Amino acid sequence: MNEQLDTSDLDAVLDGIVARMYPTPAEIEEAGAFILRRILDRTARGRSVRGHFFRAYAESTAEDRARRGRNTTRPDLTDTGKMMASATYREDGGDVLLYFASRTEGRKAQWHHEGTSRMPRREWFAASAGDLRDAGKMVSERIAARLEGAS
Repeated sequence: MNEQLDTSDLDAVLDGIVARMYPTPAEIEEAGAFILRRILDRTARGRSVRGHFFRAYAESTAEDRARRGRNTTRPDLTDTGKMMASATYREDGGDVLLYFASRTEGRKAQWHHEGTSRMPRREWFAASAGDLRDAGKMVSERIAARLEGAS
């Protein structure tokens, strides 16, 4: 004898569980904010994405910065603050996109990151392995709490 079981209720429950296993756009945005804050904090301390201190300012740059009352002891890639203020993030199809709201400031950031013939390479606008690990842990904890609350 063949009996057909109605599994529609079970299917609905399983679909609900699966849906709760993925990060929400808000959680992805939260991860973006977390990673950007890490990048900006690390850069303000004069460290690259790899944790190394940035190469010192050239003597002419240090002199110019001193005349304008700026920090000369530790490169932090901040002069007017516009570049750092332009750095932002958004959720983009399940991923975090880090970018600059201003095209001009984005170009400036690229010069710092990649270096130029007159400026040393200072890799800064990227997430480190630790940044990604910690952001992933934060999102995983949100998902686990959501799943736990559903049981």
